[in-house]
Amino acid sequence: MHVDVIILTLAVVMTLGLTYKDPQMIGWGETILTATVITVLISVIIETVWMPVLNKKLLKNTVVDKW
Repeated sequence: MHVDVIILTLAVVMTLGLTYKDPQMIGWGETILTATVITVLISVIIETVWMPVLNKKLLKNTVVDKW
């Protein structure tokens, strides 16, 4: 599932929950928000750590400038 779909789902659930004062929908909206933030942060960390390994395996014969 893409992050934009999750954020749209969050927006709908939170908006309906806040509009109709439904604590269950507000709770689910907060849960979706938390899961989305954690997923994005963990993905960024894993991709950052994994990059040097992929660089060595996939770009063996290329010159890459180091920053």
